[in-house]
Amino acid sequence: MGGSLNVTGYGCSWKDSGYSASLNVLAYSGLFRINSYFLNEEKVQIYGGLGAGYRARISTYQNNKPGSVSSDEIESLLSKITFPVGFEATMGVRGRFSDGFGGFVELGLSKSVIQGGLYLLF
Repeated sequence: MGGSLNVTGYGCSWKDSGYSASLNVLAYSGLFRINSYFLNEEKVQIYGGLGAGYRARISTYQNNKPGSVSSDEIESLLSKITFPVGFEATMGVRGRFSDGFGGFVELGLSKSVIQGGLYLLF
């Protein structure tokens, strides 16, 4: 049993007939995790994991075209489709570089289809 802190950012921008718009999103979550190990060797582990907890996002939208959708309307729409409970189900491989420190790669339903990172055991 453990925890997972995740941060993802993305954005896009476009121009049309001299006008421009942009959307930037920062999404983050803090989840409690539990893994089930299929291979649990000293240096390598293969596992399936489930996590649940809190998630949120911060977004900014800018548009300089008169009469187009306002940033308040975009924020209102995004707030309606954001549910504050996060969930993930993944399969992964974890490698230990030294005592209490290593890296991992996971595939599944999470912040992204493929994710990786570093871990600390304490």
